[in-house]
Amino acid sequence: MLVARNTASIPATLQTNANWTIKAGVLQRSLDGGQTWQDAARADHALLCYANPNRGPEVWAGGQAGTLVHSSDGGKTWSTNLVSSGTVQLTADVTHIDVRSPAEVVLETGNHESWSSTDNGKTWEKK
Repeated sequence: MLVARNTASIPATLQTNANWTIKAGVLQRSLDGGQTWQDAARADHALLCYANPNRGPEVWAGGQAGTLVHSSDGGKTWSTNLVSSGTVQLTADVTHIDVRSPAEVVLETGNHESWSSTDNGKTWEKK
């Protein structure tokens, strides 16, 4: 289950210029340069890593047991991504996310798996 903080009243410019961190398995966001932090996303399993390429509106967070969440609007809304290829599903902890281009995302796991998507997380391939 993904829980997101209501950000409807936050201007888009602040959402895309946010600072991000993970604390106690929860993705947090600061809109004031790190002076204060708010919970932005929480999942059923602890989040372990995040990527916010170019400090733009795209934010990805990965965690335990193959957890992957994504926001394309600076954290205003979130979606949970199921990472699978054919009959194989990602179940390992996501420990690193590399957003190489607007469409290409690569995940690394705690058991040395690598998963990639070339369509912004719609489909995945296990490397």
